[in-house]
Amino acid sequence: MKTYNVFKTFRFEIKDLSKTKMRDLNKTFVQAEMSFYKALELCKEDAEKMLLIDDKKERKSESFKLAKKLQAIVKPLPFSSALKSSVIEGVKAQVLSYVELTLSGQDATYPTKLDQDYDFEYWMDILINSCDVETENLARDEMSKSKVKELRPLTFEKYRTTDGFMILDNGDGRLFAFLNLWGAKDKRARKLEIDMVDTRTGEQFVKKTSTGLLLPLKCGEHQVEGLRNGQAKTAKLVKRGDRYFLMVSVAFEVEARTPEYVLGIDRGIEEIATYTVRDHTGKVVDKGSFSGVQLREHQRKMELAQKNNQRVGKKRIKGWSDYTTNLMHNLSNEIVKVADKYSAQVVIEDLTNIKNNPKMKRKTGARKSNFRRMLSRQQYGRLEFMLEYKLKSVGLPPAKDVLAAGTSITCPKCGNYDKENRLTRDTFKCKVCDYTEHADIVGAINIAGKFINFEAIKTKLKKGKPMPDEFKYNNWLKNNLTL
Repeated sequence: MKTYNVFKTFRFEIKDLSKTKMRDLNKTFVQAEMSFYKALELCKEDAEKMLLIDDKKERKSESFKLAKKLQAIVKPLPFSSALKSSVIEGVKAQVLSYVELTLSGQDATYPTKLDQDYDFEYWMDILINSCDVETENLARDEMSKSKVKELRPLTFEKYRTTDGFMILDNGDGRLFAFLNLWGAKDKRARKLEIDMVDTRTGEQFVKKTSTGLLLPLKCGEHQVEGLRNGQAKTAKLVKRGDRYFLMVSVAFEVEARTPEYVLGIDRGIEEIATYTVRDHTGKVVDKGSFSGVQLREHQRKMELAQKNNQRVGKKRIKGWSDYTTNLMHNLSNEIVKVADKYSAQVVIEDLTNIKNNPKMKRKTGARKSNFRRMLSRQQYGRLEFMLEYKLKSVGLPPAKDVLAAGTSITCPKCGNYDKENRLTRDTFKCKVCDYTEHADIVGAINIAGKFINFEAIKTKLKKGKPMPDEFKYNNWLKNNLTL
């Protein structure tokens, strides 16, 4: 039986801290912050050296040397093994990211404390909703790029008291976190006797230690249920103002489902996304859309505010980013609900031309529009990213993509391919068979149809050879799909 390894992150708030514990935690955060940026500065020459190396194997060898250098840097620090490892991995990730971006032609600068600028709340949300190791690691790396006014999170990679963390139950249903924060000889070290239930094993856990703190957690049934059904793997302690949050990554196994239907998603104008559900004969069993009117109106307001504020040297970006990020989460949730209902394979149009991130640029000659610019602030890349881990959480495979070319002008009933079929922005009427439908619905029908087509012919295609005319979508569907 095939399963997906799904990771979900649960957020616990640490409450009722004594002044002593709060003081020790704050000091640890500050020390870890200073150590991270000090180590980062000491590795700048290593990064510049790696930029001069063309051979990938040699650069990989240099990355091993970098890790050894970092180990020597953090060895004398008054931290636990967990936090030393966190500094090493964090600095190494930043250095290698800088090298990779620079070598790929991006205008990257070596990271410093003052350079960090990123959407913390977005990556916090990604971490909470992540369902696989790759997504979790990416979110954690991005969260580590803390702004100067925020302190970097403290990371715990292992589930044990000697060099990691544990989540424990005191027997009365109250949860506590043990965090390994310093060495046994540190002046903050105090003897601690633990006699609680390990939430990961359900067994009694008895231990004497002086290398960390036992912290009370505030949580609801959702978090408790998550710990009960999965296995806590890693944790990250985050400080925001006077509040502390422990982000615990929990591993689950979800049974993989075999999709029975195909769910095609098309981007629209009035509707931010339109969908159709088709079976493998082509029959449309459901269709619908999600409105984009509010998003467009919000965009106009934000752009006007941005324009006005720039006149006095201000920037107004966060409101737009927060709004659209939240919208993409809601949209992805709605798509997954439909996919879950029908056990459907999600198919979206190829997003290559509208993703806007350091590794993606619009291809020369690619069409662009107001709506594309509005949603290109990484939002469609984020939608694709969100869909992947949310679909896995319900046992469905990641979304597939197909080329969008022709989907809005091809008749899904007879296969007639003609620009004249698109009467207006919203109306489609076939010049041959008079099939009439909303243009965005037609796009979604054809996106699903293109995937059905490819699945049917992929074993018949010859690598390096052009696709035969009878296999091209508008020709193939005439004889193989019926609405």
